[in-house]
Amino acid sequence: MAKKAKAVDSRSKGKVGEREAANYLRKLGFTDARRREQSDGSIQAEVECPFLLPSIHIEVKYGYKTGFDVGTSLFNQACLQAMADAKDLEPVVMWRKWGETIWKLTYISANGIGWSTVSDDGIVAKTLQWLQDGSDTSRERESNADLNKEGRGIVEYPVSRRDDSQGQVPEEEAERP
Repeated sequence: MAKKAKAVDSRSKGKVGEREAANYLRKLGFTDARRREQSDGSIQAEVECPFLLPSIHIEVKYGYKTGFDVGTSLFNQACLQAMADAKDLEPVVMWRKWGETIWKLTYISANGIGWSTVSDDGIVAKTLQWLQDGSDTSRERESNADLNKEGRGIVEYPVSRRDDSQGQVPEEEAERP
């Protein structure tokens, strides 16, 4: 008799991912990182650092076995969701695929045209702090370009601001520069 595949409880998977993401952020030095309770149905960051990263909206994606990677429809939807939910905050997506140990951070590129993804712990921490500080100095951009040349976990790519499943730009996205 064949074994039945275990049904994936996405809510439980999400909670586990959010707890692990908060633990990861604490490991990076963001000691106030915590998972937010979302029982009231309001749109809030899934993980927050209310004192050290108050201007960052953190969307967490965790545990996808297939179909979630840079450039896929699921990935683009996660980026769009982070942008829509962030309101006046800086949107980022922290993600880790099933069976991987490395967390990745995706954020809007300094030029505002596409998204960048970093995966080195030190670069993730530096990027979050840079986004919080609102820095955009040429020296920091050059530093990131140098790290990219070294292959140290920075990937830049354009992302359409439209949701492929509906083929149009959400209203709140049409207003964003």
